[in-house]
Amino acid sequence: MQFQETIQVNAPPGVLWRAVADVERWPEWIATYSEVTWLTAAVPDRQAAAEQAGDGALRPGSRARIRQPRLPEGVWEVTDVQSGTSFSWQSTRPGLTIAARHDLTSLDGGKTSLTLTLSLAGPFASIAGLLTGRITRRSLQHEAAGLKRCAEVAAGTPR
Repeated sequence: MQFQETIQVNAPPGVLWRAVADVERWPEWIATYSEVTWLTAAVPDRQAAAEQAGDGALRPGSRARIRQPRLPEGVWEVTDVQSGTSFSWQSTRPGLTIAARHDLTSLDGGKTSLTLTLSLAGPFASIAGLLTGRITRRSLQHEAAGLKRCAEVAAGTPR
């Protein structure tokens, strides 16, 4: 089962990427996040390279604990990072794997398209999707709107 939300952001990809990659600060911009804490210790040379790219601790294998209102706490592991354009991570529970992807696409006029995708897999995916579909859709809308707001304020182009 898959859920997806796409939004146009009035900010260049680099500005939006900084907001997307700075997951520990998401609770400041996104009401559906209470706390995001990196659990993985920084690897010095990788960390320096990631910070130089504006990705912070966002690298494959990094793990973060996420607390969200009305949802169980989860640990998410980064599975893929394409610096400046996308990252994916996943969380597992018995019988369920939740995967999330964040994709940025450059548009004309210094704008960016942000697509958030959340996929459920495993024996309990269908039932989880039915039980949480409404809240998942709303959460994706809030996340997209929060990241849009953050990037547009940083770019000086709020609308």
